[in-house]
Amino acid sequence: MIEKPQIEMSSEETAEPIRDNPRKPEMTDRQPRPRRISGKVHLMEDQPAKPKSGANRMPAVPKKRATERQRGERPEQRELEQRKPQRTERLGYVRLRVHVQGGEMSVLDIASVEGPLVAHEALHGDYAYEVIVSGKRVASGSIPDAGVMRSFPHPKPAKGQEGHHFTPATSFDFLVRIPKSLVSESKLRRVQIPVYRIKEGPLPQTEGPEPLAERFERQLREVGRLHGVDIDKLPKSSQARARNALR
Repeated sequence: MIEKPQIEMSSEETAEPIRDNPRKPEMTDRQPRPRRISGKVHLMEDQPAKPKSGANRMPAVPKKRATERQRGERPEQRELEQRKPQRTERLGYVRLRVHVQGGEMSVLDIASVEGPLVAHEALHGDYAYEVIVSGKRVASGSIPDAGVMRSFPHPKPAKGQEGHHFTPATSFDFLVRIPKSLVSESKLRRVQIPVYRIKEGPLPQTEGPEPLAERFERQLREVGRLHGVDIDKLPKSSQARARNALR
C-alpha cells in the first residue's frame, strides 16, 4: 500500500497552490472558454423572451397550503403539535359580590379571578343561585349559610345555653361566579340572577342551558331575582375595578 504524502496547508499569500493531481491544470479566476455546439457558441440571454405557446410548461404553484411532504413535516412532528396545550382566550372567571338587604339584591363589587372554574356545581345547603344570559344558564352554585347568623357555644355554657344558636340575618352577601368568556359589560345589563331556596336536596351537578327551575321544579322555590347589573350603579370605588375585570 502506497501512502500519500501529507500536504500542509498555509494561509500565506506567497504559499504555493496545492494540487492533488499535478497533471491537471491549475484553477484560476479566468472565465472558461465557451464550448461550441454544432460549430456555434450559444449564450443565455440576460432577458429571455416569454414562450409563445404553453406547450410543455409546468403548471403554476397552487396557492393552497403546501402538503406535509412539501413542508417537510413528519407525522410524528404533527402529533407533537397536536399534543401542545391549546391557548384558551379569556381564561378565568368573573366574581360578583351580591348584597341582600330586606329582600332586595344589588351588586357591590366585580372582580376578575384567574384559574379554572366549575361553572355548575352540585347544589347543597339552603339556597342556590343561577346566572342566565340570553335565556341560557351559564353558571350555577350553592349559597352556604345564607341569611343566618350562627353563634358558637360557650365552653362552659349555663343551663339552657348549650349548643349553637341561630338567628335570621337581616342582610347578607354571597358570591356569584361566571366564566369570563361568557360575560361582558353589555351582557351584564341583561343578565338574570335568580336565587332559590332548596326544599329538597342535595341536588346533583348539572350542566346544560336549561334553567334550574325547569330542571328541578319540585325541589326549588324562587325567593329573589336580580334583573341586570349596571356598573354605573355600583359604588364609585368599585366601578373602575369592575370594568377592568370585564376586559
